[in-house]
Amino acid sequence: MRRPLEVLAVGVVLGELLCLAGIRGILLFLLCLCPALLAFFWRGVRRRILLVLVLGAVAGALRLQLALLPGRAERQLQRAEGAAATFRGRIAEIEPRGELTRVRCGSVYLLLRESDGERLALGRVLTASGNLSPIAAPTNPGEFDYRAYCRARGVTHRMQVRRYRVEGRASPLAEGLRRFRSVALERLKAVCPEQEAGYLAALLLGDKHALSEDFYDLYRKNGIAHLLAISGLHTGFLGLALYRLLRKKCGLSLSAVVTALFLCLYAALTGGDTGVFRSSLMLGLGFLALCLGRSYDLRSAAAFALLFLLFLSPLQLFQCGFQLSFLAVFSIGGPGKALTERFAARRKLCAAFLQSLTVFLITLPVISYWFFSLPPYGILLNLLVIPMTGALLLLGFMLLAAAFAAPPLALCCGQILHLALGMQILLCRFVEHLPFHRILLGRPKAWQLVAYSLCLSLSFRLLLDRESRPKEKRQRTLRLVLFLCAALGAGISLLPIRSRVPRVWVLDIGQGDSIVIEQGSRCITIDGGSTSRPDCGKQVIEPFLMSRALGIVDAAFLTHADLDHTNGLSYLASRGSGIRVKRVILNPAAETDSHYAKLMTSLRENPETELFFMGAGDVYGNFHCLWPPREVLPEEVNEQSLILLFTANGKRCLFTGDAGQPSEEKLLERLAAPERAAERAALTDIDLLKVGHHGSRGASSEAFLALLSPDCALISCGRGNSYGHPHAEAMERLRRHAGQVHSTAKEGALSVELLPN
Repeated sequence: MRRPLEVLAVGVVLGELLCLAGIRGILLFLLCLCPALLAFFWRGVRRRILLVLVLGAVAGALRLQLALLPGRAERQLQRAEGAAATFRGRIAEIEPRGELTRVRCGSVYLLLRESDGERLALGRVLTASGNLSPIAAPTNPGEFDYRAYCRARGVTHRMQVRRYRVEGRASPLAEGLRRFRSVALERLKAVCPEQEAGYLAALLLGDKHALSEDFYDLYRKNGIAHLLAISGLHTGFLGLALYRLLRKKCGLSLSAVVTALFLCLYAALTGGDTGVFRSSLMLGLGFLALCLGRSYDLRSAAAFALLFLLFLSPLQLFQCGFQLSFLAVFSIGGPGKALTERFAARRKLCAAFLQSLTVFLITLPVISYWFFSLPPYGILLNLLVIPMTGALLLLGFMLLAAAFAAPPLALCCGQILHLALGMQILLCRFVEHLPFHRILLGRPKAWQLVAYSLCLSLSFRLLLDRESRPKEKRQRTLRLVLFLCAALGAGISLLPIRSRVPRVWVLDIGQGDSIVIEQGSRCITIDGGSTSRPDCGKQVIEPFLMSRALGIVDAAFLTHADLDHTNGLSYLASRGSGIRVKRVILNPAAETDSHYAKLMTSLRENPETELFFMGAGDVYGNFHCLWPPREVLPEEVNEQSLILLFTANGKRCLFTGDAGQPSEEKLLERLAAPERAAERAALTDIDLLKVGHHGSRGASSEAFLALLSPDCALISCGRGNSYGHPHAEAMERLRRHAGQVHSTAKEGALSVELLPN
């Protein structure tokens, strides 16, 4: 067995995945164990591989299960949850967050405002009182799982601090590094423009807060965002450059020891990202091998680093950065190396392209799962930009040193950096104008990831299997056909799976409304905003649409002008969003009412978005507008809300915005006219009702609900909102007249499929 550590690492990963899958994973494992037991009696090498694999799987499953069980500290925090909690712990991390500061003590993030006389420092003991709560799981598809991210770092709770005090002595080394990082960031801001300072802060110090969102999004959308973070690539550049520099003057052992110590300090200075630890461990093993006169194996070193990091925190396996970091290394040391030796042994450019393509193909499932899209030109961009990174890294350190010692020299370095960044930005802008610069895949299901991995593995096997290379033409043709089928199967397996029937989503957006109706690749939204989550457009609605592979909103209805219905959609309709909104449909009051002036200004900033106005009696596709009438518009903004009847597959759905009882009464009067008997009949015994005004007391009147008698009623409101939504009286009326009542505050995002009768 050539690489036992690699086999053990595969077993540990498999064990964690089976443990996470629960009973289904255990049954699958037992099913696979039967043929494995038969293989136990094969040759000795295969027997040892099987034993190591099973041992690793058991160890991985047990370690993850232990990490998932609440420990003593977590149980104490669970008992202390509430508005009057007290917490005491040693400060392990301090991070500015605008006017506030986030402090990590043990397994708690504390958000506080620094007070005079209470100096925060790493290593000091902090005692705080405030509102302690567990970090909540995401409640919408596609939403970033902040709870899983925190748990992988050992954090389970957060506290909004009202009062605190600190005592004890600071840790000299940790606090010294933190202060140096803070001073270095200030020096960079003093000698560089904002964009260059933010870039260097991310590249050298691991601080992304100074990066503008537009700059980061530009790199992310083009597949080179990894260059804006301290990664294994940067650490490798630094470690090897320092080692080669020292090796000319010092002995082998001294150079290796000094470089290893520097990497440890640098990892502590930059916050200890997964890529930094992985690269530092692997370089350390490389230096150890040099000192001992042993050969260095990249894959074994990567396997050791993986086992070490998963032993410390097994939940890291389910984080994007961990997956991308290790998949990239294994692809370079495995298929990438083999393909290069086979097809481009003496052609450096072709070899670099093959390596980049291999990394892209192997990390593609992770990219599609976490980012929902792939930048096909990212391979070429990385080939152009990565060679610049080493030079920019060294230039950045020179600029940082000059910022302390000779600020005028730092200005000269800043000009060079400005030109290099300008070149990268031009490349990204150029690529964005090419056809198919972004392919939206959505979030693939587990079986799609498995199918892609199997097909890709078969493709590599057919390309690289030298021992069974056929000599006859018929056999070569058969292998070529099998390879093409496997490659095609890999490509098809990640295509988005779309809903064949209309599906109505009510997103959990906090105190607001956001409704999405999807069918196939078509998508229509009704409202999109929140007062409790002002960034809902970027953090909730856009990720949801992208996770469903919906890059275009065909029509967006805005029922009225309140922020809790509009601020998220205003972001989607802007040029900075990754979603294209074809048209926005508003109520007739938006043409003249001053309440809509700011909203209309923001919507008109994007010329690609068309504006339409809709009143009672108008029809758009399957939507029939029932309220408000164009001839007599209500003065109160909520009562101007569009009331829309949507029909599909024989099912009728009513969406009422924030319309209250006055609108309901006038609508019932309007429908009482003989000529509107058909409209009234369409509202009798409907299938789905989006409850008006978040379930407030002043909406969903008795007479209105008696006419509708919905089979299902959905309420969109925030947890613990100050308005008391949904109101007890409204809930009582809904229970009397609706078949089922569901609320986003209790259940998260809600979805209903409109199946044909």
